[in-house]
Amino acid sequence: MSRSIRWAVLVAFAVRLGALLYLGDPLGIHHAPTTWDWGYEQAAVGRALARGDGFADAFGRDSGPTGWAAPAYPLIFAAFTRLFGGAGEPMAWALALFQALVSALTCAALAALARGLGRSELARPAAWIWAFYPPAIWYSVTLLWDSTLVAFGVCVWLAALTRAGRSPRPARAFKLGLGLGLLALVNPAPLAFAPAAAPWLRFSWRRIGALGLGTVLVLLPWVARNHYAVGRAGLRTNFWVELRVGNNDLAEGRFVGGLHPAYGPEEIRRYDSMGEAAYVAWAGEQARSWIASHPARFLALCGTRLRRFWIGLGPFEKQRDWMGWIEWGVTLSSGILALCALFAWRGAPGTGWLVRGVLLLFPLVYTVTHVLPRYRFPIDGVIVLAALAVLGRAGSCVAGGEEAQVAS
Repeated sequence: MSRSIRWAVLVAFAVRLGALLYLGDPLGIHHAPTTWDWGYEQAAVGRALARGDGFADAFGRDSGPTGWAAPAYPLIFAAFTRLFGGAGEPMAWALALFQALVSALTCAALAALARGLGRSELARPAAWIWAFYPPAIWYSVTLLWDSTLVAFGVCVWLAALTRAGRSPRPARAFKLGLGLGLLALVNPAPLAFAPAAAPWLRFSWRRIGALGLGTVLVLLPWVARNHYAVGRAGLRTNFWVELRVGNNDLAEGRFVGGLHPAYGPEEIRRYDSMGEAAYVAWAGEQARSWIASHPARFLALCGTRLRRFWIGLGPFEKQRDWMGWIEWGVTLSSGILALCALFAWRGAPGTGWLVRGVLLLFPLVYTVTHVLPRYRFPIDGVIVLAALAVLGRAGSCVAGGEEAQVAS
């Protein structure tokens, strides 16, 4: 790690610490009467773990085993809860500082990814942009969720993949698969762009198989646990519920809270009475039936969600304070530049598959379900690199044009 990157990490951590001190409310606990109100499913399951009740009670109720969330973040929450004597302010400060540190270390991971993609000249500016990147600061000190850890993990895993080269030994590909599996235990969403590794690995079935085997070996125990404890195999059990709350007569791009058991009184009663597995199956039937009956409306909603994923809610779709306008400006500009990178990316041979794969495949699950601003954040590191690459190429074109005019 170069001296400049080390300084970027230190400055990033100092900026996040300053934001924590300025806000004086780590993870928003001062304005929330219960753990559920500031930590939602992740905190609810984490508290159950800390109490010794196992991976259970996704909605802060005595509802039994759950697979609503991936296991890593609730386990981290439980560890901090036990270490600091409960889910209170000391624990919240410690967890926020931990997230701030992870966010700061993402500067180094992003620089490593830039070098792996053959764009070493972007390593330093990407690290320093991340140090002051508003969403990275905001989510690390205000959001009790896995977003900061996933953004870090995506950069680390992609950097490791590119560092391994396009023809790694099967043993190394297997280790990369183990890493991808661990990342998916934080949040399964990055598995969406795993197919982009196939062309990067030159479609070698030995290497692809080794990577896949490593991933499956890590994930299989958790999938089996969900099957036997909850009644539904999978990394998370909530997909069909998310599909339903995003696709219904009231839907307009975001989820309809009243149809989600976290917010709708009728839905939580149905969840309690049916149990998680049966409720999820019922929600899936409802969602598939609605989509089959409203295909044009579904496609229109998908278009709306894809637009909001990349450029956020429009200027007239949401009231904003000054921080909200900064957030939207960053989302809009970086999203547009990243989309330009689909056509303008230049890097080491084969890296176009990875960059375009991440940008095109990661949004798919949110395109068909629903979108919130933080859902894009796990790939914001790649988006920053893509945006810098586009700006650098535009600058080169302008400089080249000026030189041609001078020469003529």
